[in-house]
Amino acid sequence: MSDANRIADLNQYLADQVVLYVKLRNYHWNITGPQFFNVHHLTEEYYEHFAETADAVAERIRQLDGTPLSTMGSYLEHATLDEEQETAFTAEEVVNRLLADFRTLLNEANRIFAAADDAGDIATADVMAEQIDWLEESIWMLTAFLG
Repeated sequence: MSDANRIADLNQYLADQVVLYVKLRNYHWNITGPQFFNVHHLTEEYYEHFAETADAVAERIRQLDGTPLSTMGSYLEHATLDEEQETAFTAEEVVNRLLADFRTLLNEANRIFAAADDAGDIATADVMAEQIDWLEESIWMLTAFLG
């Protein structure tokens, strides 16, 4: 896979991270119900995580001589995740939606990792390996939350 293809894949992943970041803010602000405190704090932890990891992905794009997406319009155009339209959520709704989005990101991260590894691009593979590790652990924990 060429650098141009990796840049395109990383930009799409970056777009999904930013869309998810905004969704997490929405969940954080609008969660209600008996699990409010738990999910409120969890979504804060998650959006802080994605703020950091989006930066790592954008910097990797720059290292490959690419230009990271940087506008809301470009994020929405390139993301595979859908923007959240609702503004009221229960804990179970949030967790189920996060599980779906995290699984999508995990599939993307695995695909980008494999392509980078095949191309001998250790740095991109390393960035994605960190994503894969975090996503797998988070999926496990969210699944446990649902029982």
